[in-house]
Amino acid sequence: MVDVFISYARRQRHIAEPLKDRLVALGLDVFFDIEGIDGGSVFPDVITRALDSSKAVLTCWSPLYFTRPWCLTEAREGKARDVLVPVIIEAFDRTAPPADLRHVNYYDLTAWQGEDTHENWNLTLQRLSRLVGRKLAPQLMTGPSGDARITQPAPEPPPAASARIDVLADLRATWGTFPARGNADSVARFLQRVQGAASGSGLEFEVEHHLDELRRVAEAEKNAAGETAARAAEASRRQKPGTEFRDGEGLPLMVTLPQGSFRMGSPDTEKDRQANEGPVHDVRIGYALAVGKYPVTVGEFRRFIEAKGHDTGNSAFTWGVGAGWHNTIGRGWSRPGFVQDDSHPVTCVSWQDAQAYVAWAAEQVALPYRLMSEAEWEFACRAGTNTRYAFGDNLAVDIANFGKSNGGTTRVSSFSSNAFGLCDMHGNVWEWTQDCAYSSHAGAPSDGSARTNGEGTARIVRGGSWNSYPELLRSAYRKWEDSTTRSYNIGFRVARTF
Repeated sequence: MVDVFISYARRQRHIAEPLKDRLVALGLDVFFDIEGIDGGSVFPDVITRALDSSKAVLTCWSPLYFTRPWCLTEAREGKARDVLVPVIIEAFDRTAPPADLRHVNYYDLTAWQGEDTHENWNLTLQRLSRLVGRKLAPQLMTGPSGDARITQPAPEPPPAASARIDVLADLRATWGTFPARGNADSVARFLQRVQGAASGSGLEFEVEHHLDELRRVAEAEKNAAGETAARAAEASRRQKPGTEFRDGEGLPLMVTLPQGSFRMGSPDTEKDRQANEGPVHDVRIGYALAVGKYPVTVGEFRRFIEAKGHDTGNSAFTWGVGAGWHNTIGRGWSRPGFVQDDSHPVTCVSWQDAQAYVAWAAEQVALPYRLMSEAEWEFACRAGTNTRYAFGDNLAVDIANFGKSNGGTTRVSSFSSNAFGLCDMHGNVWEWTQDCAYSSHAGAPSDGSARTNGEGTARIVRGGSWNSYPELLRSAYRKWEDSTTRSYNIGFRVARTF
């Protein structure tokens, strides 16, 4: 059975430890939690057993002590068993202790420097003497000047107790300089030695608690390593071309594209070609890139609005767009008799709105979400083809949403995906890209990066929309809109690199 269980706030170990050393020198078997248990949600079993088996609970009170739930648990257990011995190691306001401990008598050791003649130290020892069953305090006499002196030391413990004290002293000395404290197997072997020589001692509980901590840390490291390996495996899987994934709940469904090169722009011979689609030039996407399988939807954009209260330029998020057209951000645009749900692409969002969304998405998962560059967009749209469309040189209304054939936007993925697994690259909504407006591809980069140093605020949009003529849906077709424009037929798609 442990003589004294010492309860203290871990950060004040340096103040509490001299008390422990002094009590050990007096031949007491002390439990002194070597690891500290200030935090956590589960009271360790070894601490509970040490507390339950102690003859006295010495609590080191301070302002910090009263903020530690586990310290208070130990104090209340000592009080409930009537073995509580409170001492003050740092002054505190009278209201600092909780109400149930506020009127408990304590001994003030704030000025104690280890001297045996200190009055409150002597009173502490007297209280401990009654609990452990042998006299610990020396006999004192106070002289005329008020100074105390020892007239008779405390008696030596009986032979049996002395023998146990000697064994514990040797074991504690070994433990104090134990060279393999970080090795669980070595600590376990030493624990067996302690259990054989001094079972139920404070040292046994200390070593056992240390071993528990080693095993807990090892298990946590093992779990962390497993989680790291799982994340690495998932990251590797996501980089495989054609893989579909979401980085977080409510974020867009992404598709990983293959790396490769393509011819950007349209040749002079292409039907309906526009002058700004040249010159044709080689571009290489030489990095792992994932893009949205389809444009950002009404439902996905609503999550952003609800989270951020994004300022769309109208506090009600509602404005007219032409005769009979109205939009409510987070609901999408609609007209009388037309139904649009969360699966439709969001519209009436400016380039700035799209930028705000991708910044928010990036915050959610700490990943580099952004708009696609114009080069990335055309690479994704063509999906390895060099025809007018990803599906050949002609486009029918059963392949894409265009020409007002559906009276408005359709649910994303209503039409077949291209060879890269992307939907709605042709039609449904125009899509903002990162690039500034340039009147041609002259001087365009060949590495897939965006051109962002143009003059003015116009930005490139691509892909055509539900009310566009088919020639505007061509893979090479490009136009620009002012970055503040909000239109019933413009949305956006997200991208990120790995």
